[in-house]
Amino acid sequence: MKKRVIAGTVLAVLMVALMSWGGGKAEAETAETVTYDAAEFESFQGRTKEEVGRRYGEAMYAGEGYINGDPATYYETAYSLENPYAAGELTEDTHKTMTAMTEFYRWLTGVSPLQAVSSHSNKLQAEALVRNFEFNHTISDSSKPEDMTQEFWDYGAKDYIHTILARYSTPRNAITSWMNEGYSYSYGWDTVGHRYALIGGTVSDVQYGYAGSIAIGQEKAYKNSMVNPFSAYPAPGYMPADLVHSRSSAWSIQVDMDRIAVADGSSVVVKVTSTDTGESYECTTANGKLKAGKNRSLIVFAQPVPVSGTRYTGSYRVDVSGLTDVGSGKDAVITYTTEFFDPVDYTPSYVKYVSADGIQKYIIYTSTATTENLKKIAYALPDEVTVIAENGRTAQVPVTGNWILDENEQCWVNQADAAKLPADITDREDVLKKCAIYYEISESVYDSYNSLNIYPSELKAGEAVEMHVYLSLTSADTSAIFQLVPQGDGTYSGRKKYDSRTAAGFEVTSNGDHLYKIPSVQKSDEGEYFSIFYDSSDTRAYVSTRIRALTVKDDPQQTPDVTPGGEGTPSPKPSAAPDINPGGESTPSPKPSVTPDINPGGEDTPSPKPSAAPDINPGETSGDQTGKTENGTSAVGDHKKTTVPPTVKGKKYKIKVKKKGLVLTWKRDLKVSGYQVQISTKKNFKNAKKISIKKSKTKYKFSKLKSGKKYYIRIRAYRSYKTQDGKTRKAYEKWTIKKITIL
Repeated sequence: MKKRVIAGTVLAVLMVALMSWGGGKAEAETAETVTYDAAEFESFQGRTKEEVGRRYGEAMYAGEGYINGDPATYYETAYSLENPYAAGELTEDTHKTMTAMTEFYRWLTGVSPLQAVSSHSNKLQAEALVRNFEFNHTISDSSKPEDMTQEFWDYGAKDYIHTILARYSTPRNAITSWMNEGYSYSYGWDTVGHRYALIGGTVSDVQYGYAGSIAIGQEKAYKNSMVNPFSAYPAPGYMPADLVHSRSSAWSIQVDMDRIAVADGSSVVVKVTSTDTGESYECTTANGKLKAGKNRSLIVFAQPVPVSGTRYTGSYRVDVSGLTDVGSGKDAVITYTTEFFDPVDYTPSYVKYVSADGIQKYIIYTSTATTENLKKIAYALPDEVTVIAENGRTAQVPVTGNWILDENEQCWVNQADAAKLPADITDREDVLKKCAIYYEISESVYDSYNSLNIYPSELKAGEAVEMHVYLSLTSADTSAIFQLVPQGDGTYSGRKKYDSRTAAGFEVTSNGDHLYKIPSVQKSDEGEYFSIFYDSSDTRAYVSTRIRALTVKDDPQQTPDVTPGGEGTPSPKPSAAPDINPGGESTPSPKPSVTPDINPGGEDTPSPKPSAAPDINPGETSGDQTGKTENGTSAVGDHKKTTVPPTVKGKKYKIKVKKKGLVLTWKRDLKVSGYQVQISTKKNFKNAKKISIKKSKTKYKFSKLKSGKKYYIRIRAYRSYKTQDGKTRKAYEKWTIKKITIL
């Protein structure tokens, strides 16, 4: 550390040569202000993104046997929340990981390392266990389970020694949770006491416990001293952006009171400036954005306005005035710059998952899931997999052989080449030795309509063909078509032929289906085809109910341009909406290629396709789903021609996260008929809570949500319209999907 003198004289220079304090130099007596600049502290000189990323990775994986997110690796002896109750014992690697993460934050902020590693404590484990029944430092006897002994309860509940508490985090992630606190843009000020239990300049020993969903910690010793005149969080210099939650994490400074004094908290002014935009704001006790007390070491101030995605980018300069230099009695200022960066490319990690084109599971209708078809699909699975590292980094790695069907495990398996991983990603869990892509056999009636139709299915080289993918899942936005070519020995070569994201002749039909127009086919296009579709926010893909054949003739004289039945009449082109009634009131239109040729039960008689614009998603119910025939029987969908559905434009929805709840708002739109909202703890919205909202509303509030829990929420508007036969249908905008963490 060194003090930078703003003004001085020759005499001051002589004094600097003669006087030193804490490794720095004393200010000149004539100096008006002493500036403490973190850039001049030895702790931060020469730091690089590579070094910060490397140390971050080393801390995350310090305990070799600890696997984040896998509770089986946390415990040497298991805990029990049922009789017989047991507090459990953490593994040495779990303690090592929690200590290493704490040490990383201390190094990052420039404070002394701890002098001890966390180890087992019966008391902390008991305190963690009983707080699964009531989450608080002080808990009531009324929360004690009836079958738990009073002695066990008292040992964990009474005379507690812990000082920090968290829930719904893994042991490793609890450390970061404790660092992210102090000020929420939803409900205001909170404590930063947990943060400074970890990175306090004098703290020298922190011990941890973990049981159930509760992490707990205790500062046991204060034998360290401040290295620098101050420390700050977020830290000066390079700062990993994923460690700071912009909406809930106050910024703070701890001063060494032997060198810098807060004589009057009301005189302290913190100015935060974005070095990218030049915009700045000030924090004072008067405007409510600053917490600073006389003769206190902590200065806590409101962070910059929350950013999109909750992660900061760019650099911010912090300047603090209204302080006193203890040695000289002069005015003192603090200054430092924090530069946020994405640490993923700089942080070592290990393979956690693999996927094929981002897909974790294929949904296959029961009539399609024959052994023969499943083996055929395997030939079209990709030649490389996407590996997802534990820290979120992705990379492409080739597989070493063919995908093999494993019907017992309902998956296809292969092995990927670990030697082709990037240098800083390892396969420590041997995930690549058995890459698996799973499938699920579905009996859902909706999945029976997931069809691929090819028209015409026999044609001459050079002619045009259309491939039509019917999507029963109306929120899906992506599809692909795969080609299988017989090799003559019972095997196939397979490849992805068309992709909705890149195909030149792709379009979305008026009822939301996917249409591929291929202007000219060649002999090489001959083969068998199947399709998949999925929503880009999901990891499941839906497979077409049949594998279709396309025949391409070289000799034009050998290409009968007739219907497959061979009667010599021209084959009619399909319509996106089959022109038949469910009740059979009119003559069926001769357009069979668009109508899936299976029934939900798997028979080979034609099954009527649902309405051209289905009003529901799988799992939802709607009064428009089922029509009634004249005799009162139910019929799925309505197949008469419809008017063109109206366009529903996308809207801007805002979410304000509150304590144990959230508020969803949007601008009023008189053109829409209403809104649909779903909320779930599952990314696939399984078992989601579903709400219908009137068009007059512009806000919806969720309450009684779980603090610290991640939720997925999606909303879309719809417009009702009439078909030509007087039926009411709905047209939807695309789902707007958000992921949030409840405060």
